[in-house]
Amino acid sequence: MKTKLFLLIVIALCITISCNQTKQNKEKKTQEIKKAEKPKPIIAKGILLSAENDEPISMAMVIVAGTQTGSMTGSDGKFLIETPAGAKQLFFSANGFESQKVDIDGENEMTVKLKPKIN
Repeated sequence: MKTKLFLLIVIALCITISCNQTKQNKEKKTQEIKKAEKPKPIIAKGILLSAENDEPISMAMVIVAGTQTGSMTGSDGKFLIETPAGAKQLFFSANGFESQKVDIDGENEMTVKLKPKIN
């Protein structure tokens, strides 16, 4: 009788341990899938300069191409913008300068030069 009871306890423990391992593995896989599904936004930063004299361009619009996400350059011409994941280009626009689209570089600081408009 003691042997049968002991075997029942051992089997019950094995089943419990097995179920817990399976549950933990499923939870881990679910978390990994959720992480993989959420692409991270890109932080693009840099400086906007005049192509004519390398002077900073202040109060210029910086817009993620194809979206309504935007920012402005500071008085020093610098910008910092968080782009949605998958964004490819930034659109730069300033009074007195030709607008320009530039590929996003989320790894390095960008230097963008706009040409003055010729009337």
